[in-house]
Amino acid sequence: MKMTYQPQYFSFKKALPVWEEGSEKEPNTNLIFRTAIYGTRGVTLRLAGQMHYVVRLNGDLLFEGPARCADGYNRADELFVKPSKRRNVLSITVEGLYATGFSAVRQASFICAEIEQKGRIVAATGGSGFEAIKFTERIKKTQRYSYQRPFSEAYHFDGTAEKFMRDIDFKAECVQLKVTENKRFITRNVPLPLYTPAELKKIQTMGCVYDENAPVKYKDRSLVEVNEYWTAVEKDELDICASDIADRITFTSGDNYSLYDAKQVYSGLIEANVTAYEETRVVFLFDEILEDGKINYTRLNCCNSIVCDFAPGEYHFSTLQVYCARFIGTAVLSGKAKIDKLEIRKVEYPDKLVKQLIFSDENVQKVFDAGRESFKQNTVDILMDCPSRERAGWLCDSTFISRGEYAFTGKSLVTKNFLENFILAENFPLIPENMIPGCYPSNNDGGCPTNGYILNWALWFIVQLKEYADFSNDISLINGAKDTAYRILEFFKQFTNADGLLERTHGWVLLEYSPANKFQQDICYPLNMLFSFAQKAAGELYGDGALLDKAESLKQRIIEKSYNGEYFIDNAVYRDGKPQKTDNHSEFCQYCAFFMGIANKNDFPELWSRVMLNKPEEHGDFVPAAMFLGKTLKMQLLAENGLFDKAKENLESFCLNMALRTGTLWEFDDTFASCCHGFQSANVCWLLDTEIKFHSDETDVNR
Repeated sequence: MKMTYQPQYFSFKKALPVWEEGSEKEPNTNLIFRTAIYGTRGVTLRLAGQMHYVVRLNGDLLFEGPARCADGYNRADELFVKPSKRRNVLSITVEGLYATGFSAVRQASFICAEIEQKGRIVAATGGSGFEAIKFTERIKKTQRYSYQRPFSEAYHFDGTAEKFMRDIDFKAECVQLKVTENKRFITRNVPLPLYTPAELKKIQTMGCVYDENAPVKYKDRSLVEVNEYWTAVEKDELDICASDIADRITFTSGDNYSLYDAKQVYSGLIEANVTAYEETRVVFLFDEILEDGKINYTRLNCCNSIVCDFAPGEYHFSTLQVYCARFIGTAVLSGKAKIDKLEIRKVEYPDKLVKQLIFSDENVQKVFDAGRESFKQNTVDILMDCPSRERAGWLCDSTFISRGEYAFTGKSLVTKNFLENFILAENFPLIPENMIPGCYPSNNDGGCPTNGYILNWALWFIVQLKEYADFSNDISLINGAKDTAYRILEFFKQFTNADGLLERTHGWVLLEYSPANKFQQDICYPLNMLFSFAQKAAGELYGDGALLDKAESLKQRIIEKSYNGEYFIDNAVYRDGKPQKTDNHSEFCQYCAFFMGIANKNDFPELWSRVMLNKPEEHGDFVPAAMFLGKTLKMQLLAENGLFDKAKENLESFCLNMALRTGTLWEFDDTFASCCHGFQSANVCWLLDTEIKFHSDETDVNR
């Protein structure tokens, strides 16, 4: 019997969802709503929208949102606003992107907002008090920011939006608004960011010119492989191509290019004061690191280039989207401008709610702080892999970020939102029956069903669900997830052989980022270890003895078939109709065996010592593990078994270089991908439970 899950619903008193008539499904349509607030008495703002909005009071940032949600639902924000003047302008800039991607679901654009003052609704969409203009200063036909995220930002500012958001007497042509279909609103649940500014220091000045004959290097699939399933504009139809412009910037002597450093990686809205003395073009370039002393704006296969044309005037520039950077470059390609107060307004889990420790060991401090930063930047509203290229809620990653959340905050608020989104979704288009997407909320299949899910990561959903139950005792959500968990296990029955082992699976299986990921043919034992682990988790969650028996039986089969007396082999292949052990053996497979309860240090003491206690060069000829995921499993095992000195040794070996370079922890051991990855928070949170072993006298300080 399916157990229906009921989220916490949210109601507006008067507001109705609205949008510009006829454009709710038009990609990259941006509107600015505003209303007047009179007097300095505080008001309550209630707000929901799709896909993203930024709220300002008299032009100054208040907050951005919403918290992302499952298809068919929208999370609402409610907050107290304290006006600062007798006449105030509250504005809401709404990105109606209506686009596919990894970071949100594609739904029709809308905004629903109301303001309550002295117990009375003084402004409400669908009623009176709000008016809206089209934000035409944002260029509409731009390239995707990345394959995973929709439209990049580019602008031709003429001052209209700035005046509309700051001066209630400024008049502009308003759009005709129409009440849209009804929406299902639910609560936000997670705390709002504080939006504190991270200042950047100028570290270099040089000249730059635009060379229209310079070659174009950026040819990402998001730009050159546009298809009907991926919301994008063909390159020859773009209004502007920011990557081409950035590619053609040549550095020379002069002073129209400045390079700024924030001292570490931050995630947030990029802001600056810009005074344009004449028609001026400014290009903002940014990235997490420097390569050969310069910003490689396409290092992540992202368009980290924002092109802005300014008419003469003074502007407070701010991005609408959240980006991730340590270094920002400002190139004045034409005209004349002054740029100052360059900041990143941090969009992260509130620092004051995240535990901080002071260590006597400087290296431990640096790595701990970097893991703490990686946690904050990847837990704004869902559990994200990275705050840059994707901002996506990936399973598997999420299990380890969830561990970080509970350790750092003592709560599992973001984890609940993350899991709730999977449970609330009524269907996943193009995903096979009983399967769930690899990341969500998203529309990320690209028209191919096998792209939308990762087979083994659905099992991590069940594992994470069990850990969430241990953290929270949230019986309602656990019961509400039962149908999803059992349907996932049902999906795997098609691959089960007579021994209960999974074999010859189809679909995408991602084990880890090392050559061990290739050892999947026919019978993949790390996959089967996870299958046993997930069945045990579900059996314990729902008191299902049959599942517990299956998990134990599968465990014994794995030991019988995979263990060769020295170590676990990664896979078996069929020869002459019978499965034969290969010689493939990886560190990852051994870590899986111990992490997933197939082996333990008492029954397999020699193997435990070899791969857990010895240095990597003493492991033998195992295929080395990657940071994601083998090294992370090892870190968890060392900490769980109280081997804190060994955990510290590995932590410094794996992560100290990362912490020193970016102040955050990375996806890989190198910098060719994300330099701020959420799963890494689990690799430092064990330090919160080691009492005074590595601490100074001051052990719990919130900064």
